Amino acid sequence: MNLSDKQLSLIEKYLDKDLSTAEQIEFEENLKDPEFKDQLLFQSKLLDKLETSTADSALLSKDITMTKPQANLQSLILRLVIAVLLIIAIVYAMIRYSGN
Repeated sequence: MNLSDKQLSLIEKYLDKDLSTAEQIEFEENLKDPEFKDQLLFQSKLLDKLETSTADSALLSKDITMTKPQANLQSLILRLVIAVLLIIAIVYAMIRYSGN
């Protein structure tokens, strides 16, 4: 790839929708260069993938957040059951062995 820093900057500004009028003209002239076009397409596809990935990540995060309270509730119920069983075992042991 033999693109100049100026050309890469033009692509970046184009993708950010931040081109001035003069830069827009220069950008359109650079579109005649196949390497410039290829780099523009590559960066555009990369940006699309990142946006899609970010959106998927946000959905996944939302799903995880929504299921968290249920997991916490199940954990709390399990802890309560174990505590009750321990109390019953202790009371049983006290009655069984202190009665003699």
